Amino acid sequence: MQYRITEKEEELNAQLRALVQDKPSQLLELLINDVEVRTIQEYANHVSIARLNYNDHGPVHMRIVARNALQIAQLLRQQGFKLSLTKEGVGTQADEDCALLLAGFLHDTGMTLTRQMHEQTALVLTMPIMNRLLDAVYGEDPMKYVVRSLTLEAILGHMGTVTIHSLEAGVMLVADGCDLERGRAELVIASTQHDFDGTAQVGTVHQHSVHAIDRVRLTTGTKRKVAVIIQMRNPTGYFQVEETLLGKMKQSPIKGEVEVVVHSQGLESVVYLL
Repeated sequence: MQYRITEKEEELNAQLRALVQDKPSQLLELLINDVEVRTIQEYANHVSIARLNYNDHGPVHMRIVARNALQIAQLLRQQGFKLSLTKEGVGTQADEDCALLLAGFLHDTGMTLTRQMHEQTALVLTMPIMNRLLDAVYGEDPMKYVVRSLTLEAILGHMGTVTIHSLEAGVMLVADGCDLERGRAELVIASTQHDFDGTAQVGTVHQHSVHAIDRVRLTTGTKRKVAVIIQMRNPTGYFQVEETLLGKMKQSPIKGEVEVVVHSQGLESVVYLL
């Protein structure tokens, strides 16, 4: 089973490389080039789109989430906000970024089995991968076990159904919720157009609400440390904002550091503060 690396993936790989150095940079290259990681990402996407009629849950989505997580962490740090490992004196920023990278690249791999409890099944699937990659990056350094636990927490908590306690896992929740741009629905919409008979299917609301969102941007906020700026072409996109992004943000320990600003054509701009 072989897959073609898309231009979008190459673009995201370049963006990720610009955000990391040292151990996280080494780990990123291993993740990008790992056959097992690549294969289960692709198969997760196949299950999501072909069998479940869902949006993208594959290599592009997982790279976007990893990038979002690193960008959010960077914005917080630039304003003096520390994540859990550095705040508590347990580890370094590099350790935090390694956990964010791993969680971003692996969080939806449970979709290869089932949508239900996919955040839990991902733990079983990815444990051997984490051990192998962390051994390569950390060698005999026992900090790899801390990074592994932090990654597992971020994966387990990314749906907002389990109470999480680390700020890194909170970053992952927001990062995952921010993948709302219309490109995420392109494949499933294209795959269903040819045989659409007017009968709605479960998942249709997610496809069309995502399709209404043109751009999501992360930047420094005016009211909070991080701003999620969302530009949509019609109000259908509010479903994704309120049900997906805000639904996850409500469970995130960093929700008080994030503002969500929505610009929709024909309507006044809206700011969400949780």
